[in-house]
Amino acid sequence: MKNVADMINMLEGYNIKSTAELKPVANVVLAERAVMSRTIDTMVNKINDISERIELVRKFQQTKPFYDEYKTLPKRKQQKFYDDNEPVINQFHEVGKALRSLYPDGKFPSVATLSKQRDDLETERRELHKQYTQLKQKSADLDRASQTIEDYLE
Repeated sequence: MKNVADMINMLEGYNIKSTAELKPVANVVLAERAVMSRTIDTMVNKINDISERIELVRKFQQTKPFYDEYKTLPKRKQQKFYDDNEPVINQFHEVGKALRSLYPDGKFPSVATLSKQRDDLETERRELHKQYTQLKQKSADLDRASQTIEDYLE
């Protein structure tokens, strides 16, 4: 009886007044958890996508000076410079192609802008994760209360 009384007090803390309300509220909490979990997963995917974009922009910025120097050289010196720096110049082309596919207008954001977007998403994800943890605890409490009350009634 003491366990049931504890569970009833806990349910009152969740503003549940009767056992008839328990199952519907538990189902709503489960649905909220599922939605929040999908939202968090979507955010993680966006964060990873932005991180990849940041890396592309950084590589572009690192390799661009080599390509610019290559283009400013006279034709006879270009081939030697290209031979000496072929991996870097090829990486510049590959990264540029990837960035053009992501930003067809040719205007891609700076690392700082992308980092800010990523940081904002990370902050939002952390807040959602806190809410998710609270929902998870509430769900566990409701399940435990439901089981304890059912066991007592049997």
